[in-house]
Amino acid sequence: MMARTEPDQGGNRQAGRRKANPLASGIVRLKVRLQFTGWLQYVPNAAVAMAFLVLAALGWVTGLWPIAIFWVPAGIGCALLTVLAFDLTTVKLGLRPTEAIPRPRKDLGAFDLMRPRRSCRSFQARNLTDEQHAVLMDSVRRNSRAEARIGNRPIRFEYVAAPLTVWPVVGAHEFLVAIAPREYHRMAIIDVGRSLQRVVLDATRQGLATCWIGPGADHASIVGNLGDRFDPEDDHIVCVCAVGYRSRFQPTFIRLMQKIQRRRLPLTALFFADAKFRESLSVDGPRSRHSTT
Repeated sequence: MMARTEPDQGGNRQAGRRKANPLASGIVRLKVRLQFTGWLQYVPNAAVAMAFLVLAALGWVTGLWPIAIFWVPAGIGCALLTVLAFDLTTVKLGLRPTEAIPRPRKDLGAFDLMRPRRSCRSFQARNLTDEQHAVLMDSVRRNSRAEARIGNRPIRFEYVAAPLTVWPVVGAHEFLVAIAPREYHRMAIIDVGRSLQRVVLDATRQGLATCWIGPGADHASIVGNLGDRFDPEDDHIVCVCAVGYRSRFQPTFIRLMQKIQRRRLPLTALFFADAKFRESLSVDGPRSRHSTT
């Protein structure tokens, strides 16, 4: 409680906070700069590699380690630097072989599409084919019209063909921008989620990769590319969804993040057959072959 804090202690604590704030603010600014310039994905790999190399150098200089032990951190550090060089060449610079377009999954139902679908963190440089772009935009129109919504607030999805500033996705250059009215309304946000989920499943059925991006998107970049399609007085950007073809090449740090975070509840824990959420819906029977409605 503030009443129990001695004046000198409170003054010292406030002074400590004032001293710490510039450092914390500087770290945050650096992190955001690295994040939105596309370098943050490579920093952890470089930092760990340099730590191992410094450790090996200290052992060599001080002579505290036998030669056999010296080579272990030195080898790990060099291996990590080699991986970093490969990531920078293939992902950052885009010097990599042409990859094939994934096959469509038109024979799969909604639940069968949900199981293999994963957020994509690295996209190929190629654009969508004219046919797949047409199918995607048809899905956007169908799922954003009034009949598909449960609320009465208008929502829309604007297509942007530009490399928006986003994190942690790399290589994405085609996006759907989800826009709701500027005045907050809960049902509008729910409608964005419901509609975009259907669009994502339709895209997955076409063999396309997708990634929902919320806080990792730079709104200034989005607004700049939308131009007169965005009115700051009336519109609010909810999120963006990257769309394209999945690439096998992605930063090692992002790959590691995906493996750590790839834990999903079973579909039976998400879908229920009764209003009290007690009876799990069968997701393996004939109904799983149907499209979402």
